[in-house]
This record gives sequence, C-alpha cells and structure tokens, in this order.
Amino acid sequence: MVETRLALFILLLGVSQQNCLGQSSPTTLSAGVFHVCAVTPGHRVVCWGLNQHGQLGTTTSQQSLSVPPSPISTTPVVVPGVRGAVSVAAAFSYSCALLDSGKVVCWGGDSTSVREVQGVSGVSALLVGNLGPTNLFCGLLSPGYVCWTGDGANLVQRNTPIRALGFAVVAGSVFGGIAPCEISQGTTARCLVGNNQSTSINAPGQIVQVAPFSGGYCTLLNGGSVFCNRPPGAVIPGFSRIQDLRCSGAFRCLGLDEDGAVTELRLHGNPLSPSTGQISGLFDVVEVSISDDFGCAKKSSGSVFCYGSNADGQLGRGGNITHTNDGDLPLGLVVGFP
Repeated sequence: MVETRLALFILLLGVSQQNCLGQSSPTTLSAGVFHVCAVTPGHRVVCWGLNQHGQLGTTTSQQSLSVPPSPISTTPVVVPGVRGAVSVAAAFSYSCALLDSGKVVCWGGDSTSVREVQGVSGVSALLVGNLGPTNLFCGLLSPGYVCWTGDGANLVQRNTPIRALGFAVVAGSVFGGIAPCEISQGTTARCLVGNNQSTSINAPGQIVQVAPFSGGYCTLLNGGSVFCNRPPGAVIPGFSRIQDLRCSGAFRCLGLDEDGAVTELRLHGNPLSPSTGQISGLFDVVEVSISDDFGCAKKSSGSVFCYGSNADGQLGRGGNITHTNDGDLPLGLVVGFP
C-alpha cells in the first residue's frame, strides 16, 4: 500500500506537483494529497479522507477498500488539542495549523499526536508546497519566511523582505524537487534551492502568485491573467480577473475570480494543450484548493463542496466507500461542515 502510493507520486515528481498554496492571506481550507483539513468558525481544525499516516490528527475506524486497507474518515473529524487555529495546511502524510499565537503545530508522519514545530514563531501565514511525499511547509515572517519538512526537519529561514511566497518545481532543490519562491515586485521570482543557492523564474507580467505545475510553474499576474511556463510557455486563455490560483499534479488548476466563480484548467493530449471552463454550481466562493484528483471550494456561507475521486473519502460525502476508483464524482456538499 505505502509502496504503491509512493511509486505514484515519485512518477508525478518529474511532471507535476500537487496543491499550490502561494498567497499571503490565511488558508482555512487545504486539500492534501489524499485528505482535506479545514478551520471551523470556532477556530478548531477538522480533517477527512485518508488517515494512513495519522494526518487526520486522530484515530479513525473506517477502512478503505485498498489492499491492504488503510484507515480513513468520510466525514470531518476534530483534531484534538488544536485550538485557536487561524490557518491550516494539508500535505501528503502531514498536516499543520497556524495558531493565533503565531506558532505552528503539526501532526501525521505515522503519529496522530500534535507537536509544536520547534524554532518557528511569529508566523503570519502558513503555506504548503507538496511534491509527492516531500511535505514542505513554509510560514511567512516579518520580514522573510521559514520553511521545513514534516514537523520540523530541514528548517531553513530567510530574512529577506518579500511581498508573498509561492512554490515551483525546480531541479536540485534541497526540499525534493520543489522550492519556495520569493515574490517581490516585477516579472521575476527568486526560488530557493539550498541555504545559499537560488534560481529565478520569469513571467510576462508582474507576478502575484507562483504555483508549481507540470514540471514547472504557473503564475498569477497582476490584472488576473495566468501564465504557465509549459506547455508551451504562454498566457492561458479562459482565465481572467483571477484573484487566487491553485494547481495540481494532474495537469489541473483552479482559478477563483473576483465574482466568486471558479474556472478549471486542464491539459489534454500529446502535445499537451489547455482547456478551461467554469465549474457549474460553484458561485459565491471565497476559497479553493485542489489536489491531483479532486478539488474543494468554500462558499461565503461557510459550506464546503468537493468533486473528483472519493477513493479515500476525501470528498467528505459520509457513508462507506463502495469503489476503489469512482472516477470523477460531481460536486457535492461536505457532510457536517462547518
């Protein structure tokens, strides 16, 4: 089971990346690789989906249909011991939450216990940049940022003043193929590949966000258009007035526009070509998050809707899993949230 999942994401390593959080505002909904976490109105954290590594933060009794089966939850479960949460980030085998104290706690990595990330404080925003099993988290500081893997390993801190932080797939990164990218002003972002090493990525306009995608990156540009460096490097038609961009390793992105509508980008064919279209039923949306084979959106009412694969209960539909591969299920409400 573990070997199968790791093999899948090692395969994706060369072409793509999952879950591209890269903005400075608090993220209260985060789709990890096979699970989702969200912050409740009472500043607790709930998670649902796969619990193979304790990434839901509590023990669960439901089982997947995979061989061998893994623990899952098809409805949101509260992470005990996490209070005062203002932001959350879900990864592959870990999840983390930013507390109102500016400290960060994480759980998972084959343990449901909640641990404070040592050496990390004064964080104003929590970000995640997964690439398969890398579990890369970053926190914005004033000035600069700090990044780590899992619940505190490979800690790197930079005191460079930046406007925002994103992620891109970059060869040679100490974080396993993905790198945090410093966004300041202009058409270039600087991506950290080691303690004192960096590389630059470019776009045909002022960069607002950087999202790892398809072996490279997509950028949200000032004005709301989207540029991806491949395939081929171009501004993507169909994206306009976008204010938040999220991407996945399955050649998909979600763009949230100024009106609260959601546009999905998919790449098809050989050579790959883009197609875009609005997701029916998603309106009045305030936050989106996407994984390799599913996506979720939060409306202004607080309700969360998800679509796509539900093999590990990651759509939060409740009940028992009846098929290991349902394909793409239509948009549906997450049961019991908020």
